[in-house]
Amino acid sequence: MRPWLVWLWCCCQACFWPGTKTPPPVLQSSVAALVAAVAPAGREMALPGLRDENGKRSALTRLLDEELAGALVRSGAAFELVEGDEQWNPPEEVPERYLQQVSAPVWLVGQVLRDSTSVYLRLQALERPGTRVLAARTLRLAGELLERRLETAPAEPAGLGVQLQ
Repeated sequence: MRPWLVWLWCCCQACFWPGTKTPPPVLQSSVAALVAAVAPAGREMALPGLRDENGKRSALTRLLDEELAGALVRSGAAFELVEGDEQWNPPEEVPERYLQQVSAPVWLVGQVLRDSTSVYLRLQALERPGTRVLAARTLRLAGELLERRLETAPAEPAGLGVQLQ
């Protein structure tokens, strides 16, 4: 066989090789952009965890919590994780005992809403809940992308699953 034919055959194999192709980190970059738009620079923040429209935590809210905490770590923001109840009642209010436990001046609170094809992450930076909103944005994510991520995620993580080093 001629050397150029071998070279051509190898090039064709490389182009059509069915190896694993990793998708671009769409979720990671989208959440990072959301954090950059909402989180105030240079201020300590509290992160009480996301809730769904009923005020409950779910596998989806935990997945997005991990992405949110990761984006905050990568941005160099000072924040404190606030562990607490699996459900807030009423769903849109931060429970009073959280406010007494945490001294951070800014709270990043969010809600995860779903429709048939999309998931919406609404994130707000509050100057102590119950006072003024510093910034707010809503991020639209493909529901299909998150469903695939949930299928590969561990069944029930303990806490947020973030290790700070």
